[in-house]
Amino acid sequence: MSKRISITFSDEQVQSIEKISKREGKSFADTVRSLCDEAIKLQVSNDNINLITEIIDERLRSILKPQVERLASLSAKGAIMSATSTFLNAQALADFVPANKQKDMLEAYEKARLKGVAYVKGRVTDTEEEVQEAIKREVKRK
Repeated sequence: MSKRISITFSDEQVQSIEKISKREGKSFADTVRSLCDEAIKLQVSNDNINLITEIIDERLRSILKPQVERLASLSAKGAIMSATSTFLNAQALADFVPANKQKDMLEAYEKARLKGVAYVKGRVTDTEEEVQEAIKREVKRK
């Protein structure tokens, strides 16, 4: 069913519509109907974009959640292992290094921690070179 209505356009709008109708080889009325159809489709799309975005976000979350949880679990396990290793090393040093050769544990820990942070950040610093030099000296001593 169709309904006939009257619409008033500005001179600029009429000129634009006439250019489009000539370019597409359509009548003025067909061009106006076509432009209205496109505007309606665009409006419906804009109205529904939030709904579509929510659906996509929800789907992505459901797909990524297991991987994110797995990475978080691995990260937590790595932190636990790192802390265990740190305290085990400290305990081993305290138990097995003669008292006259022991250094202040807190000072040694802080130096090692700073070296670890620098290593994780990927910086090549004097600290890393010092570690490499110490390893070379130790290898030569043995």
